[in-house]
Order: sequence, then structure tokens, then C-alpha cells
Amino acid sequence: MTAAAAVVAAAALDRGFAEPPARIHPVALFGRLVSPVDREWSRPTRVGELARRPSSPNSGWPMATLAVLLQTRLEKPGHYLLDGGPEAPDAATAARGVRLVSRAGLLAFAVAGVVAWF
Repeated sequence: MTAAAAVVAAAALDRGFAEPPARIHPVALFGRLVSPVDREWSRPTRVGELARRPSSPNSGWPMATLAVLLQTRLEKPGHYLLDGGPEAPDAATAARGVRLVSRAGLLAFAVAGVVAWF
């Protein structure tokens, strides 16, 4: 195997292993962490639209989900704008986002443990 083929194979494996968590993460955020009374999150087409804006195939979905859930604007000037809300996040919104992602990570870890057990 040539060095170029090894690099291509490694990149394909990396993408293959990174893709499922990138898709599961927003589901965990939507399904577990949002109040059923809050209907702002129930705009999956909006999340899908925002998720296609970043060039990274893996980071768009989690970032877009958080932008919509937190009703905030996430931007990397010159690269993408995820306008889930009118303003950039303040410290309190960022802390809420960290808590949401932490809980989603724990939930994903627990689900993976259950799946691995069976």
C-alpha cells in the first residue's frame, strides 16, 4: 500500500467513525434536553438548512442544533453564519450550551453502553 493510499484509507475511516456521532448528537439534544412545551426546537427544516452552511460535514449539525435551541447567532466571519437567533451568545447562553452538550454527551455515552451491552 502506498503512502497516498494509506492516507486516503485513514481519512475514509475517520469520516466513517465520525459521521454517526455527528448525526446522533442533535437527536440527543432534541429528544432529551428540550422542554416539550417549547416549540421553537420543532423546526427540523431550519436546523437542516443551517447545518449545510459550514464546510465541515461533521460540525454543522451539532452547531446548527445549538443555534436553534439557544436561539442565538453562531458565526465564524468569512466562513459561515448560523442565525438561530438575532444576537451572538452571551456568557449565560454559552454556559447553557455547555450544559446541553454535556448532557447530550452523557446520554450518548449511556446509549452506547446499552447498545454495546446487548
